[in-house]
Amino acid sequence: MSNGWSAASFEDCVGKVTYTTKILRKDFLDDGSWPVVSQEDGLINGYWDHEADLFRVTTPLVVFGDHTRALKYVDFDFVLGADGVKILRPREFLVPKFFFYQLQAAHLKSLGYARHYRLLKDLEIRYPSKSEQQRIVAVLDGAFAAIATARANTERNLLNARELFENRLEAVFADAWQTCELATLSDLASDITDGDHIPPPKSQEGVPFITIGNILKETHAIDFRSTFMVPRGYFEALKANKRPRRGTCSTRSQDHSASR
Repeated sequence: MSNGWSAASFEDCVGKVTYTTKILRKDFLDDGSWPVVSQEDGLINGYWDHEADLFRVTTPLVVFGDHTRALKYVDFDFVLGADGVKILRPREFLVPKFFFYQLQAAHLKSLGYARHYRLLKDLEIRYPSKSEQQRIVAVLDGAFAAIATARANTERNLLNARELFENRLEAVFADAWQTCELATLSDLASDITDGDHIPPPKSQEGVPFITIGNILKETHAIDFRSTFMVPRGYFEALKANKRPRRGTCSTRSQDHSASR
């Protein structure tokens, strides 16, 4: 433990809370007077219009999703969403946001859709003086703000790059329509076929079954490591245009070159 830090069990760090009415997810409003905070992702998950259901926040607190493990720092009045919402009101010796960051650092393991509050009850909370807690919170707030700014800049740069690519692509094809000779797909391919989309039967021996995923982009060679066998009878029953023929690709390439 760091010098001068104290420790307390999780349950000794939270005070009792009287819950107001919890609103079912299907009843959330898209717009309303009061925000709904539930265990879903995102700070606010809906809205509600009945003030009688409002949970009044006098000091900041933490909302915990019992099923989702979501942690939310809440410093405003809100309506509780059902189900699985736990309100954690830190005691006076803890700065609320320091407590929030402590819980985030716990990295609770997932129990699926089971309840996770019992994992919180096993935690030991370590904390320094309130002034030091406030200093740590200020440092972490600054770090997370910088991360949010960097993320926003990255997303904006990706969006700009995508727009540039799409504009360039559109310009290239706009020029192509004006300067290039047009042809139908049937003019360029001597044979167009499609599979029956039925998975072939697998066999311990027989003929290797090849898909486009087995063709290496760089060399155009066939990678047999991920292929499987089909019975020879199945192979023989295939239509002729579904069987690879020696020299077919090279012949078509020469024909295509000659047509140009």
